[in-house]
Amino acid sequence: MTDDERNAIDKHNHTLVDGLPPDRVLEYFADLSFVPRGSGDVARAGVFLEELAKKNNLVAVKDATGNVIIRKPAQHSSSKHGVILQAHMDMVCIKTEETEHDFTSDPIELVLNGDELCANGTTLGADDGIGVAIAMAVLTNTEIAHPPLEALFTVDEETSMIGAENMDPAMLEGEVLINLDAEDLDTAYISSAAGIRSELVLPLKTNPNAKSAAYCLVQIENLEGGHSGVEINRARANAYVLLARFLRAAAQEYPELNLHTFGPGSSNGKDNAIPAYAEAVVGLTSKHAAEHLVVMAKTWTEIFRNEYRSSDADCTVTIEATDQPGDDSPALTAEGRDTLIRTVTLLPLGVYRFIQTDDLMDGTLTYADLLVETSCNMGIASLSGGMTQMTLLARGSTESVLEDLMERIAGLAALAGGEVRVGSTTRGWEMPAHLNRVQELFAAQGLTCLGVHAGLECGCLVDSFKKAGRTLDAISIGPDVKDVHTPKERLLCHSTVRLWEQLTAVLANL
Repeated sequence: MTDDERNAIDKHNHTLVDGLPPDRVLEYFADLSFVPRGSGDVARAGVFLEELAKKNNLVAVKDATGNVIIRKPAQHSSSKHGVILQAHMDMVCIKTEETEHDFTSDPIELVLNGDELCANGTTLGADDGIGVAIAMAVLTNTEIAHPPLEALFTVDEETSMIGAENMDPAMLEGEVLINLDAEDLDTAYISSAAGIRSELVLPLKTNPNAKSAAYCLVQIENLEGGHSGVEINRARANAYVLLARFLRAAAQEYPELNLHTFGPGSSNGKDNAIPAYAEAVVGLTSKHAAEHLVVMAKTWTEIFRNEYRSSDADCTVTIEATDQPGDDSPALTAEGRDTLIRTVTLLPLGVYRFIQTDDLMDGTLTYADLLVETSCNMGIASLSGGMTQMTLLARGSTESVLEDLMERIAGLAALAGGEVRVGSTTRGWEMPAHLNRVQELFAAQGLTCLGVHAGLECGCLVDSFKKAGRTLDAISIGPDVKDVHTPKERLLCHSTVRLWEQLTAVLANL
């Protein structure tokens, strides 16, 4: 994309949101949409925030991790008890297969459909760009009343929470934390799950001398995907699992089927997103077999659409002729192929356990009413040179159950001849026995206080303050943001107006 094209998108974005309430929030969101800020690539976003602070005569500091803190004195208030507004700079970068977009340089192109703000073929970045924009609007507003403010903008929440994990409490003076990373206007979160990221590594035997008469690209398409924590209870299909199931059926029909690749394709995939697309390249001994694979794809499309008629009714299995893979993608042996397929289909993915409650046992509640306690998502799988890597993100609010889930995954990996390598972990945030003051104030604004089956930076920050001998009263709020971590992500503009009213009212009371 040329500079002229980027500037044209920037102008379009600002024209689109010009004059939309609340005060400057969507204008700042349009500003941010011009700045590349995928996880691991947020330095430019940090510079943008520092320049904003300087322009508005506010003090900004950056720590060694890249977190940015902007301070603003109390306004129309005599309170000495500081408040921390917190949001993360990075976004999940996912695009549709047909969209040409470079997240390292191209701006997000905004689209306004009535009340819904979305993006053109990519994730919108409202998670958590809208939180950043709201905090920016508070910092630059000269009319609202508030106690001393610190706006904390953290790095890489979506991948490791390294910003929140490494935040030194000594750099913050506030006693109240208002996290702006929630995605439901009517709900305030007061607890969150712990998370464990890991890699299942599976070496498999290859047959470099395998010969095929025809090669096919098998694709699983048009799944809903979604946030692997917030939407894991919606029983949405995992594209890798459906791909493995189709390949199992194809291998039963054609035992000589050669499997060369298995992965996310150009969609890349994210460990914290339920995969909506997956693909594999297979080789067959005859063109007739390849033609029959097309027939099988139609049959399995109907099978999957029936199984997931409520969550993934547009699921499609497609077969396309393709070129012979290169030497870096040798065929697996039949044993290696079957080991890969079995491992993927046997992994305990999705909801592992709901929170236990007596209300369920007496019929007061149904499973749909319950908070997920433990889950696991495989967001990325890849096969290269006989080595398969599966990226897993397990979440849980009960430590012993989360440990049990990880032990089962490790046991399955060992039986398949592989291993699990644990990477980063994130701290959970326990449900309080009683609402604290900031939680009570938001409850009085009509928000329901609940726990969430996703990782929130509140857990890291609250725990760090506790270890430093300090108390941090925390809550997580946000406007309505739907289908995050997918190209269907959208922000409901009216909810941003209402959230602004709730937030400014609470700040005045604090």
